[in-house]
Amino acid sequence: MNFYRKTILLFFVFLSHLSWSQLITVNDSFSATDLVTTKLINSPCANVENFTSTGGTFPGSTNKSFGYFDASNGNFPFQNGILLTSSRAIKARGPNNGVLSEGTRAWLGDADLEAALGTNNTFNATVIEFDFTPLNSKFSFNYIFASEEYALNYPCIYSDGFAFLLKPVLGNQPYQNLAVIPNSATPVSSKSIHPLITYGSGCPASNETFFNGYNNNSSAINFNGQTVVMTAKADVISGQKYHIKLVIADQDDETYDSAIFIEGGSFNITADLGPNRTILAGNPVCGNEIILLNATIPGTNTYKWYKNNVLLPAETQPVLSASQTGIYKVQITVAGSTCIAESEVSLQFTPAFNLSAKTIKQCDTDLDLFTKVNLRQIESEISTNFADCTFKYYQNQTAANTSNTNFLIGDPSLYDNQNGNQVWVRVQNAFGCMAVIKIDLVISGTQLPPNYSQSLSKCDDFIDVVNNEKDGVSLFDFTAVSANLASIIPNPTNYQIKYYRSENDFNMETNAQGNNLAIQNIQNYRNTSSTFNQTIWIKVKSNLDSSCFGFGKLFLIVEKIPVAFAVSASIACDDNPADNIIEHTFDTSNIQNTVIGNQNPTDYIVTYFDENNILLPSPLPNPFTTKTQKIRIRITNKNGADANGKCWSETFLEFRVFAQPVANTMTVPAACADSKLAGQNAYHFDTSNFNTAILGMQQGMVIKFFDSNNNLINPLPNPFVSASQTIKAVVENPLNTSCSASTLIELVVNARPEVTAVSENFICSKDISSITISSGLTNANIAAFSYKWYLNNTLVIGATNETITVNVDGIYTCEITNIQSGCLSTTTNKVVFSEKPQSINLIINDLINNNSINAAATGSGIYEYSIDEPNGPFQSLGYFENISPGIHTLFVNDKNGCGTTPKTFAVVGIMPFFTPNGDSFNDFWKIQGINAIFNKKSKVQIFDRYGRFLTEILSSESNGWDGIFNGQPLPADDYWYTLTLEDGRVARGHFGLKR
Repeated sequence: MNFYRKTILLFFVFLSHLSWSQLITVNDSFSATDLVTTKLINSPCANVENFTSTGGTFPGSTNKSFGYFDASNGNFPFQNGILLTSSRAIKARGPNNGVLSEGTRAWLGDADLEAALGTNNTFNATVIEFDFTPLNSKFSFNYIFASEEYALNYPCIYSDGFAFLLKPVLGNQPYQNLAVIPNSATPVSSKSIHPLITYGSGCPASNETFFNGYNNNSSAINFNGQTVVMTAKADVISGQKYHIKLVIADQDDETYDSAIFIEGGSFNITADLGPNRTILAGNPVCGNEIILLNATIPGTNTYKWYKNNVLLPAETQPVLSASQTGIYKVQITVAGSTCIAESEVSLQFTPAFNLSAKTIKQCDTDLDLFTKVNLRQIESEISTNFADCTFKYYQNQTAANTSNTNFLIGDPSLYDNQNGNQVWVRVQNAFGCMAVIKIDLVISGTQLPPNYSQSLSKCDDFIDVVNNEKDGVSLFDFTAVSANLASIIPNPTNYQIKYYRSENDFNMETNAQGNNLAIQNIQNYRNTSSTFNQTIWIKVKSNLDSSCFGFGKLFLIVEKIPVAFAVSASIACDDNPADNIIEHTFDTSNIQNTVIGNQNPTDYIVTYFDENNILLPSPLPNPFTTKTQKIRIRITNKNGADANGKCWSETFLEFRVFAQPVANTMTVPAACADSKLAGQNAYHFDTSNFNTAILGMQQGMVIKFFDSNNNLINPLPNPFVSASQTIKAVVENPLNTSCSASTLIELVVNARPEVTAVSENFICSKDISSITISSGLTNANIAAFSYKWYLNNTLVIGATNETITVNVDGIYTCEITNIQSGCLSTTTNKVVFSEKPQSINLIINDLINNNSINAAATGSGIYEYSIDEPNGPFQSLGYFENISPGIHTLFVNDKNGCGTTPKTFAVVGIMPFFTPNGDSFNDFWKIQGINAIFNKKSKVQIFDRYGRFLTEILSSESNGWDGIFNGQPLPADDYWYTLTLEDGRVARGHFGLKR
């Protein structure tokens, strides 16, 4: 076994609830003698001796690898028994929550096991051996194989080995392994019994029906999987001594252990009555057979026989003759012992054949006493399960007995009795049971009048759309025919009258399945097999001996139903809506011709009935004035023989008259445009009263509206947004939309004065003056309009011109009215005072890497900001960053044009280095953003890198430091400073002097 397999500790973890009460218990204190004599066999039917056992030893422990288990409180299939493992037996106790791998290679395997399984390299063998002498001829015991090998894909590759080895003590016969899969020589193992394996490369299932399933952490035993209950069995010779060896071992390595559980008390010593013989097993006993059950064993013994657990007191011999289905059991008391052996067998007998000769009696239709005979009609008399039997018919008995095909009757359902009136049938059931039976044929002529016949006529009938009155099929009742026959048959109660669909059915009487071919329900027969005309064959047979009294024919005639061709409904509108009577005058000139269609009118009668079933004139009057109604039209054959009357059919003609609607006119006042629609002036018309105005008192009518392009605009929305147009309203009867009336509705939309959008004007507060504002009227003759001005919604008295001069701020509204149409528009002018900034608040953040300012101007204007650029560009926010050190000017501008206010400010910054080389660039080091105005009282002290004071600079009085100390230029180096601003801030740092 490879290293990978050895390192797998657990292949799955189950989540089910752990129930300790279900586990087996194990006791390993018993010896092999105790286990065999008290737990396994404990039977007087075998003498047991010479017990030996071998197994593993475990350091620091007295445990053994075999023992006794008890599962009386658990869910294990056995209540108790003995246990052999390739690990410590006590480790077999559940639950299955770990891997059993307890052995070592010092614990050896077993050579007999290897020889029996055809393998080698076994380890950790556990063996129990003993001799036994049976007092009967058969023994068996039950067992379960369980293994840790039921994991991952191990059953595809690995399996531990075990065997139950048996051989006679005397002689040199090899061991026989009893632990095999039923009806095979394949040893039981995890490789030979397992389900489909999908782990890894996997493998198909093998004998899966014998696999009981995988175990989990609530299982009774501590193994990954186990088989179902298996049975080990063998035939033995009573009185002969045998040696049996029970052995299990690990295969190829000492890991992943296995176990065998042997059911306590299941070691049975019995007799053998042979295999069960049942239909399910495919080997039942033939119904006419007697089977001998032989339970003989050597010695003078006592025998008791039972059938279905009922004692047969007269049966005391070792052999029993059985002829009936049942479960037969024998109890054998072995002479000179207390051994009572039992054996039972289940016998099922097939139905017995009726072996008596059969007679077939038949009428000859042409009176020459030669005819076709259906020999198969007697098959149901021979066997009750005749459908499962094969029947072959022969011309003589010898041929039937020998299956001589030279005399085989090819089609026994059409046998010609010119070949003889005696035949033999060879019958055989599905299980090979066979018999040969004689058949005698008796052929007779008719005693009825020659060519006896009767006729029945019926109109074609209607069942459904498939079985309709045009399919040539109708319902017939033969009762009157039978009554007529009974009147001419002497002693009619001694005879039976049967009807057949064809001459073939008449001759055969039954089909191949033994079903009677006679018509069963003669009162409700439908001629589905032969439409319009059918000949029925009549047979009169004796009730006493089935002989033929006579035959005749019954002719069935189905009369065609006339066709009442459908007439389309006549639909019209009311002729006169004003008279309150809904009726119409119809043209009926072609109604009768339509109903008759292409049929000959001289063969039929046509009648009409109104909706109250009152007969109307035929043909209908033309013209025909009526309200809505459905009339019934019947067309009837003039000739026919149906006893129930002449054949007819009906159709219906529906006259449908619908009310004619009225469309009342209406007027819609002209409107002033309140919107635009596709570039045109439009108005939201209130349509809430349109329907009422058009319909008036009419009920049940509907209105459809169409625009000027005849596009349907139904339903008409409310409000209805429309430009000037003429729309059409159509009133319809929804029951018949061809009944309609219409009216036109004029929609007029006048334009409102065209004006510009709301404007805004500004007056600077420092220079208050008047301004003139316009009404906003565009593209029009100002004289065609009137004007009203409002200041903050208050009328300005006397302001009636297109313009107005104002010097007060506020909202000025102008109403502009078209003098001709009365349509008006309103414009709004906003007059606002503004001013340049009155003050500027400034916050400076300097002496940092990213210098910034935040400015806020106060005043009544709307302001924008710029640094060092009086003409901008300006920004709406007063926040600026990344401002260089030095003196700057902030410009704040009124967006409304009322002026700009400047403000100078300083941003303090440190020069990072200077170069005092006389080139006029950076010759002095100083603090930026300080001058005689800003931070003039600030001072700077300069130190060398060792902290020595070099000089002090008053920023407002000096150009800065030139790098001279005590009259000597200092070398290039870093120098340190301390800055004290007049606002109290102190800054320290260093700068570079470069030469």
